[in-house]
Amino acid sequence: MITDIPTPEDFERSGKHFLHTGWEKANELLDSVDSFANKSEESPSDITGYWAAVQSQLSMSLALVQQGIEQLLKARVADVSPFLLIVANPRDWPQGSQKGDIAFADFRTIDAQDLIRVHDTVVPSKLSERFKQRFDHMRRLRNSIFHTIDKRITVAASQILEATLEGCATLLPGQSWPAIRREHLAAEPVFALVPDEDNAVTYLMNRELETVVKSLSPAFVKEYLAFDTKQRRYLCYPCTVERPKWGDDDTRLALLQPNTAKSSALYCIACDRAFEVRRVACTNPDCKGNVIETEGNTCCSCGEVQDHVSK
Repeated sequence: MITDIPTPEDFERSGKHFLHTGWEKANELLDSVDSFANKSEESPSDITGYWAAVQSQLSMSLALVQQGIEQLLKARVADVSPFLLIVANPRDWPQGSQKGDIAFADFRTIDAQDLIRVHDTVVPSKLSERFKQRFDHMRRLRNSIFHTIDKRITVAASQILEATLEGCATLLPGQSWPAIRREHLAAEPVFALVPDEDNAVTYLMNRELETVVKSLSPAFVKEYLAFDTKQRRYLCYPCTVERPKWGDDDTRLALLQPNTAKSSALYCIACDRAFEVRRVACTNPDCKGNVIETEGNTCCSCGEVQDHVSK
């Protein structure tokens, strides 16, 4: 009898863990470049050399994200039956499996190159051609990274971020990656050491998503984060209020919903909150903004409190 049979939830949990780890490293490397640019009047002297030096880290991040996507594919197959993941030929099963209990993990499971075929055979919703092409490309890269030394391989941090967002949208429909990240960060053991009032999760979500919005194409960001970079971007008042004492970022991840001259609401992708605004000219003579948050009477363009707007 087969014991310790994994559930779809087990595979999904494992897949998300790999995605988070790969995503964090790629984001960290991009943020390092961005932080330098913000603190120096000069551009990085050798950006090409920097990315060449961190190729080993990027390669490992890509491999982790690919592993996460494979686990999420297995979760969808396991939702039909986890036994579909076991290599079908009984001669490949562990010796003595017919004589007593044996754990599922002791069986050889199907190869990554067969996952797409198995998925599309047993799961009602088929995978897009674009997803299949990216999956196959990343699978080959991962194999090269783990099994040989190929100096021709160059991994971009944006590749890792895109694969994570597309993988989540494809394999976890109904779950947004920002929401998954917030939940993951909130559960991190390190945050037990941070005072609740510091709101470290809000701060980190703003930093991560600001980096992502800057690093990926506007079309990709709009498709997978529902964030239109062509719209005017505003300060999120709730995020600003919650900014920890040690946080100095001026991120702008709130957009008018809808994007009209009379719109009275902003929505922020970092904190997943909508809040009410008034359309009144800002009192700051140097600011041309007219989007004023109602609770704190704060201009969402320049951040100044408005004296003339009644609460």
